[in-house]
Amino acid sequence: MTQGQFDILRKNQQAILVALQKNKPRQSSTKILKDPECAREVKVHYKVLTETEDLENEWNLSMRFKDHVNDAFTGVLLREVKENNPGRWNNDVIRYHCATYFRSLKDKTRRIRIFGQDHHQRQNRRNQRIKKKLDNRVTALAAIDWDSKKKEKVEEVLAKEFMSSEESDLDENNQASGLGKRRIRALDWESRKLKKYKKNLDAKYIQMASRGAIRLMAQIERPDDCVSRRGMPNDCPRWARKDDA
Repeated sequence: MTQGQFDILRKNQQAILVALQKNKPRQSSTKILKDPECAREVKVHYKVLTETEDLENEWNLSMRFKDHVNDAFTGVLLREVKENNPGRWNNDVIRYHCATYFRSLKDKTRRIRIFGQDHHQRQNRRNQRIKKKLDNRVTALAAIDWDSKKKEKVEEVLAKEFMSSEESDLDENNQASGLGKRRIRALDWESRKLKKYKKNLDAKYIQMASRGAIRLMAQIERPDDCVSRRGMPNDCPRWARKDDA
């Protein structure tokens, strides 16, 4: 190879590397900012600060997050979180979770105003059950005897969007605790393989659970005519949905 040919080859390689860098998908800034522990600390210290009767020690949910009144309180909350967790998170991460928590409180207030307190409590209990079931499946996935490739595949669908809907007798009777029966509303778009994997994880969790925990599990019903209204997620993997979905 002559020197001229070598120079042309090197330039082509450099051009290819530049093109690859430009087309490389950027990591979402939201993913970088998300931190479950920081989110928890924001909630804890918000509740501590709002226990006083000083009305300025809370967000005004009728205003925007960035309005001066709320911005002043966000600054107080941010400092409180940083002082109790020195060096753990920068201002951007803490402020992101402040904004997220503010939106959740505002949405909660709106739901109560529109649908009433009872409806909000029922919905909150359902969300807590879904979160608990999802956590159980994550625990089971870590312990089940599957190879790493299969675990990575299933981990992709361990999210609320891929969970079946459910109803409980306790919700209908407006009870806050107890066992009762739960009716599972199946997702009409999910594949047999997705159903099988979720069933395997549930069985694994029961196998790992204590006798006391098993006794506290509600009786599950799966009526054929109970179908969830939850639509298929946009990022649903091909293997997780029916052929005609």
